[in-house]
Amino acid sequence: PCEVSGCGFTCVRSDSSAWDIHEREFSVIHTRLVNRQLKLALSELKSTQDELKRTTEKLNTAKVFELNSVESQLAPVEWRMKVALGITDTSNVWVANHITAIRTKKTILYSQELTFAAPNATHRYSFMLNLHFTSDGMGLYFVIRRGPVVESLEWPFKHSVQLKILSHTSENHNIGLVGEGQDFLEYFSQHNPPIEGNKESWGWSNFLTTDQLESGEFVIHDKMIIVATLCDSVFWERTSRKRRLSNE
Repeated sequence: PCEVSGCGFTCVRSDSSAWDIHEREFSVIHTRLVNRQLKLALSELKSTQDELKRTTEKLNTAKVFELNSVESQLAPVEWRMKVALGITDTSNVWVANHITAIRTKKTILYSQELTFAAPNATHRYSFMLNLHFTSDGMGLYFVIRRGPVVESLEWPFKHSVQLKILSHTSENHNIGLVGEGQDFLEYFSQHNPPIEGNKESWGWSNFLTTDQLESGEFVIHDKMIIVATLCDSVFWERTSRKRRLSNE
């Protein structure tokens, strides 16, 4: 009998011609069967791929709808927050987190890259802020950045910058200092324009004292709100006792 399970063919083993015929017929049948199974598998695979594509499209559509829905809900909230904080196109806000941990380590905390617009400018200047905690309090610094459209901006940067830390108890207690004067001018003259990845900064080493940090007025829920505002360029004709300080 044939050794293939379920075949059922039998003949005298010495009859080689009968076996040859049987093997050829079996090979044809087996090939047809394999081809049929392959076509079926390919058909099922295509059907599965089509279903996966339809499902992916549905998910993407749902995701876009959800994002649009969230953005439409957040936009008014963000707008109201900026209005409440007095944020304009020439300002930007940084919510600094994890103040306790950064203060304990006495390390430097950098903001994300922010932007604000100069008056009558078609593009926006890029900058970062950083906090530097010491045993005497906290320093606050401004870092001019190169930005994506450096060639479309006026260099050196010719505007004063106000950095303000918001009080959680009363806006009358906000602390704001304006960078201006010859030393501030020299800082921007050295960055004309700034190099890629610039981290050299200008600011105040004692923006907040230790007592102010621990008062609960400027740090709440381990967060601090800082507003940077681009001011006019009148200061370039004035002098100031503000100090230029640099951080790594």
